[in-house]
Amino acid sequence: KYKFYNAYNLPHFELKELQDEQVEEYIAAYQPQYKTEILAEIKSKKNEKIESLIYNPLTLFMIIFTFDLESKTLPSNRGRLFRNFISRILSWKQAFSDSSLPYQVKEKLLSRLAYQMRIDNFNPPVENVVELFKAHLIEMQENGLLEDETIDIPTEISKVLEDFYNNLVLKENLPPPLEELEEEAEASERVTTITFLHGSILEYFCSLEIQQTFKQKNKINIDFAATEWFETILMASDLFENESSLTKYLIFLYFGGEPLKVRFQRMQAIQPEEGDEADARKAVFDNEEEMAAVRQSLRDIQETVKASFDYNSIFYERID
Repeated sequence: KYKFYNAYNLPHFELKELQDEQVEEYIAAYQPQYKTEILAEIKSKKNEKIESLIYNPLTLFMIIFTFDLESKTLPSNRGRLFRNFISRILSWKQAFSDSSLPYQVKEKLLSRLAYQMRIDNFNPPVENVVELFKAHLIEMQENGLLEDETIDIPTEISKVLEDFYNNLVLKENLPPPLEELEEEAEASERVTTITFLHGSILEYFCSLEIQQTFKQKNKINIDFAATEWFETILMASDLFENESSLTKYLIFLYFGGEPLKVRFQRMQAIQPEEGDEADARKAVFDNEEEMAAVRQSLRDIQETVKASFDYNSIFYERID
């Protein structure tokens, strides 16, 4: 089902969702003294997006782990939950790392790798990952983005890969036993590959790459209408830090990129002479219904952004 190669024909199982009683038992086992506070925070209206995640053991553990003991609060959505959880793990492990690379650089390496793996749709050989990391570190070094510009990149990559294995972010997939392979098996089936420990971790880092790319370039270079990208694009929307950035992102997704947004702005800028207003609008939109649909989409975006940040103010100017 998930394209894993079961070389030894081991029995495999699929986890069912936890029941409410099991959720409470799980929380009590990990944080008995804060069980009441965690459950109350999960059930609060502002955490509706988080409540839907408590029935999966992995995400429930992440919720318990990221519960802020001082403020008694939780991350507000799935994307921020993953960012909080993974950043805590990697930042905490940083103190025990032999690598001199800061956490932000390691995060960027992982997001680049996850994005490339989604584009290529296969687990890369270790050598390919080393080359990808090398190219990115050289680029950062040339642009003066590394604190220590004298680092030995090959040595640093070995150290950072070891970090990722130890921190349970990446793992190596050994090739199947030779007796399990056909004689004509492709060379790609005979090498050790690298994958993320869990598919949801890959999805998070891929979402992070999309969000960061959009912040820098105001576009994303994927077929965002394709169903296989839906969850990743949705998680990327969880990672924007303010209403303005999220609004731009949603406008891009709603309208298929810049062209329709530009058309709308051009329509707004038109100053038709008396009696020519309808003709002027048709020069930009095919008909009045299309223009009305654009207005409604912008209103929907505003409401989505408002709900996401739970603010009373709306950054994007309302179109009436």
